[in-house]
Amino acid sequence: MSFVATLILTLILTAVPWPLAGLGVVPHWGFLLIAWWGIARHYQFSMILAFLASIPVDVIYGTPLGFHALLFSVMTYLLTLFGTRVWQVNWLRQMVVIFPVLLVMMSLSYWARVLLGQDAHYGVLFLQSVTTAVAWPVMRSLYDWVYDHSHHQAEGT
Repeated sequence: MSFVATLILTLILTAVPWPLAGLGVVPHWGFLLIAWWGIARHYQFSMILAFLASIPVDVIYGTPLGFHALLFSVMTYLLTLFGTRVWQVNWLRQMVVIFPVLLVMMSLSYWARVLLGQDAHYGVLFLQSVTTAVAWPVMRSLYDWVYDHSHHQAEGT
């Protein structure tokens, strides 16, 4: 239930219409979802959940099905390697760890977009990595709240 609640929040944020000129500064909400589950709840998260989360994200972004599955799976693997160690430090240090992982994801995204023949602007993807890392503290708090609220609702307390 908690995964579904955080996924719905992410899909709502992803589906919000943004001005075309500001698309480079909009965080990649799906990467923040995967980052939170990969770090905070890595023991409850799996590649299957990452794959299932990628399907609606692919539909919203209009990318080929499986595009975000590749990205989310690699990100899940990378973040579960650091899971417990990263979660125990403050949000600023977490941003420092998440940013290079986001750069790897954006580079992989750039590579896949070029192979698919889509327009890929690395500068925009780099800027999106920066804004996604900066959005981490806010989304971490929001995901914590959603998880706690949905978890307590499921337990009936």
